[in-house]
Amino acid sequence: MLLALPAHAVDLDVVVGFAQAMNMPARYRPGDWTPVTVFVHGPGANGQAELQLSASFGGHSAVYTRRIALHDGPNSLISRFAICPAEGPYWVRNSAPEGLTASLLLDGRKIAEKSVTLPAPIDPAQFGVLALTPDQSGLTLLARKQLGLKHREANPNPYRQPGMDPDMGPAILYADPLLLPEMHQGYASLDAVVFGDIPPDALTEPQQQALKEYVRRGGLLVVTGGPDTARLKAGVLAELLPVRPEGAAPASLSPLARRYGAAVPGRSEVLCTEGKVGPDSRILLPGLSPRSPLVTARPYGSGTIVFVAFDPSAPEFRSWRAAPQFWKDLLSCGDRTIDPARSIHTADQVMPWMTMGRYVLADALAGARASRAPPWYGIAIFLAAYILLLVPISYFILKRLDRRELAWITAPVLIVLFTVGSYVAASTYKGGLLSANRAVVVDGSAGSDLYSGYGMLTIYAPARGRLDVDAGAPDRTGALEAAPDELWSRDSGTNPIEVDMDAGGVMRGVPVRLWDTRSFGVPLAPSLGGAIKTTTKRIKERVYRLRVTNGTHLLLRDCRALFGSESREIGDLAPGASGETTIRWDEPVQTNSLSLPASAAPSGGMFNPQSGDTPDESRARIQQGMVSALGTQENEYGGYGSPPGLTPHAVIGWCYDDLMPVRIDGREALGEEVNFIFVRIPTPPDVHGKAAQTANPFRARPVSWIKDVERRQPVNMP
Repeated sequence: MLLALPAHAVDLDVVVGFAQAMNMPARYRPGDWTPVTVFVHGPGANGQAELQLSASFGGHSAVYTRRIALHDGPNSLISRFAICPAEGPYWVRNSAPEGLTASLLLDGRKIAEKSVTLPAPIDPAQFGVLALTPDQSGLTLLARKQLGLKHREANPNPYRQPGMDPDMGPAILYADPLLLPEMHQGYASLDAVVFGDIPPDALTEPQQQALKEYVRRGGLLVVTGGPDTARLKAGVLAELLPVRPEGAAPASLSPLARRYGAAVPGRSEVLCTEGKVGPDSRILLPGLSPRSPLVTARPYGSGTIVFVAFDPSAPEFRSWRAAPQFWKDLLSCGDRTIDPARSIHTADQVMPWMTMGRYVLADALAGARASRAPPWYGIAIFLAAYILLLVPISYFILKRLDRRELAWITAPVLIVLFTVGSYVAASTYKGGLLSANRAVVVDGSAGSDLYSGYGMLTIYAPARGRLDVDAGAPDRTGALEAAPDELWSRDSGTNPIEVDMDAGGVMRGVPVRLWDTRSFGVPLAPSLGGAIKTTTKRIKERVYRLRVTNGTHLLLRDCRALFGSESREIGDLAPGASGETTIRWDEPVQTNSLSLPASAAPSGGMFNPQSGDTPDESRARIQQGMVSALGTQENEYGGYGSPPGLTPHAVIGWCYDDLMPVRIDGREALGEEVNFIFVRIPTPPDVHGKAAQTANPFRARPVSWIKDVERRQPVNMP
């Protein structure tokens, strides 16, 4: 609650999650990044104030800060955050925040504070849809329909028993543009965003950039058309649409009626957006005219943008009998293949006994020094010498010299000598250099130079202290604004991290202990200097000749074509070089790991702490750890492994370039970096069967009827 403050003092209002207005109920999903909007209003003093948002989840604490300028007159300011969820082992996953408090400080003095009551949660398995419509309605009809869709990070294992698979229907959310996030992480709880008939300039530039970044990182954006083509040519939509809008004209929806066997209510023709389909786009549902396909799509980074030529959220379509079936197809158009960034993020969060008792990638990133210890016989000899010199040998020598009173001097001297000796010996094993090893997953689509990335960073500290950690772009001007998340650490509760959002997510004063590590995950927007291009040519049934051209500035090592549980070697690709192989285009199946060949993991002592820390040895350990993490299988009973997805068709490779520069206390950090490149191959147009239907749900037979949600208590799994 708001603390007692002087009259006319500045006040705070906080909205957690997505809400239709500031004073209306909001929704959020426990365990996912959550948008938080803080309103600062009322008269206040002049000066540069600091707005702090403190969040605690499952013993993990973080403080996010922004600076705002106050003045004597009425203040009306908005600050937007995205708070970090509970990370770590399964027993703290999907837990609700233990505390969430917004504070405003001026000259070190707290002038306002508000503790926040959390809104109603979304079930972890529910498919989340955010609808941006003018009247904040239009999709509510789907909320009680069993569409058979689940959240992209929902684990299916807890629901596999009979009677334990409740389809609660999608969570349909509406939000005022004021409450939309300015960081892409704020959309993490969503599976689709429907951009209805609202002008793009209703969103700020940072909000538009966050929406683009959400799609770039694997999100699904559905844009509706109609008579208002001016809004489609402005702001973020002008860059994203698969169709170049040229105007609106009446068009028949008879292809829609034929597909679903239900006449569209109202007029026989409606105003549809006409335009030219982009070269990287595809028609999912054609219309009667080539200039007005009803549904088109294009890839954007790792995500998908779907454009509907008319407005399916309009009132006349809400009563259409086949509206749920049509929306089911639309919301199934996203890329549902496995996401390597999520896989590598969750791999070290599973139970230790599921990964041979070790957090394999975390151990690899920590380096040999973090786990290296002297051999047992060396410790035994050291302790034996210490005990013998301190007591019997010292005693007999002093007794023989008849100077036993000198024991008051020799004992402290021996203790000091052995203490210094033990520290020197430990330093020899542990080393004295601060290092930051990194593992980065780069995800993209063939033919596009838009890549998303997720990096795991482990800092090894040879001394106790507090560090400022900046991971990302060396020049913060125009850099991706994203908050890092701390991976599981026993220091999380006692030593919260402070994230400076005005500096693009720099962590201030990170506490480290002697010869210990701290690990963080950092979203990235890497630039590879070009696109990796692929061409496919069918040579026989389901078999294709694949040609890969490296258009980046990187030397890609050990490139392979990955398809299902198999792969074909392509070899190293220098910048501008090409390679060929053959692949099969089989029907995708659900999995939760990438089947990487054993040869992708170089030999090296990842589990041998006595091995060295040369650059080659460090890279071998990290790469071996990444292969192990990407291939981590979920547990049959608990199911706390990587999120599920469909088997992909992709080009993979490795490189050691510096895509995630790290600066610690303003200086470039030492350490090795290993990058896993994952580029999705587009589905060839002549693919048939289940593979074609997965790429385009409108090619599959539509369901004849969608059931209503059964009225029973949802199953909330941890």
